[in-house]
Amino acid sequence: MDTLETASCWLAGLVVIYWVVSLVLVWDAKRNRILLQPEETADLDRACSGPKISVIVAAKDEEQNIELCVQSMLDQDYPNFELIVVDDRSTDGTLKILQRLESTANGRLKVLHVQRLEKGWFGKNNAMREGVQASSGDWFCFIDADCWQTSRQTLSVAMKDAFDSATDFLTITPVLTMTNTWEKVVQPPCALTLMSWFHPQLVNDANQQTAYANGHFMLMSKACYETIGGHERVKNEMNEDILLARNTKRAGLKLRMADNFGLFRSRMYPGITSAWSGWSRIFCGCIRSVAGLLLTQAIVFTFAVLPWLCLAVTLIERLVTDSPVPWNSHIILWGGACLSQLLFSLYYFTIFELKKIWAVTFPLAGIFILTTLVHATLKRLRLVNTTWRGTTYRMNKRVEAPQE
Repeated sequence: MDTLETASCWLAGLVVIYWVVSLVLVWDAKRNRILLQPEETADLDRACSGPKISVIVAAKDEEQNIELCVQSMLDQDYPNFELIVVDDRSTDGTLKILQRLESTANGRLKVLHVQRLEKGWFGKNNAMREGVQASSGDWFCFIDADCWQTSRQTLSVAMKDAFDSATDFLTITPVLTMTNTWEKVVQPPCALTLMSWFHPQLVNDANQQTAYANGHFMLMSKACYETIGGHERVKNEMNEDILLARNTKRAGLKLRMADNFGLFRSRMYPGITSAWSGWSRIFCGCIRSVAGLLLTQAIVFTFAVLPWLCLAVTLIERLVTDSPVPWNSHIILWGGACLSQLLFSLYYFTIFELKKIWAVTFPLAGIFILTTLVHATLKRLRLVNTTWRGTTYRMNKRVEAPQE
């Protein structure tokens, strides 16, 4: 066996070890995760007598999502909250929908309209700042316009958990709604790539620097928000949620990350084009160095895509040599590497409430992730721009006048 064959065998073995270890780590993370879900009303008495919460939503061209988002939040059983929705220069019917909802909300909904983007600010951050300035709560709850509450208790459960754990900043990840084929193929593996950098147990460890927040739901005290400099400090960041979390830990405040079951859901990217653009932006903002992006590309290629390529090559080679033995050590090893990946993905996809058959698409998702990571690297190198919600950015600068 020559050097190349030996290296191939060792690499195949490494892939098997990688996926076995990954399976154990994901199983352990699921077993030890903080999971928030609806509770008995009696258990929420302390939260329901708590401070006033200002729920703030930034909405730009969200006519498909905004009504369900607003109505499900207005239906919350937490007695002391206000809902502020900031229409951020929408060009569709978002503002009209919001104005209609405001007229029937009996003063529980305040709608703001941003007509221009302040110099030096990115869109969502500017809108959130406008919402904060119009608020009167002692706690802020920032949510995305594409999420909706599936329980009336979301605010109460979140507030109770923040009280019980003495948390300054609580972020809750959404349950993802995935309807079309591409959503089911790419969303779970993309989330895995992100969580590989931001492991929940490290995020929840005050002694670790790892910090993460999900912009779909961020609950923090006003004191925390002011201590970390609020959105002013992250005004020109595309992934402000990660930076707000990082600033919280750096300030010595308590950051807490939790999953949810039965509280709220989100449908992030309904189309493959929006998913590619969105995840490229997320990876660029979250993995904040070219070295980190290149390392992630190497890992995704080596462990998600390469095993199937090597297995295909060895099978074709075996067929063209017309060997009487249908297999050899390479086929066995690379077949085992692919099988270990498949076993991992069979377990992992069920976490997202998907049928196990979707696990076979994992290599295809790997190729998708590679392309988004390459694009994110080009963004980080300032070679390409990011166009998001009608405004074009180059890293930390806006390079195109926003739509008026």
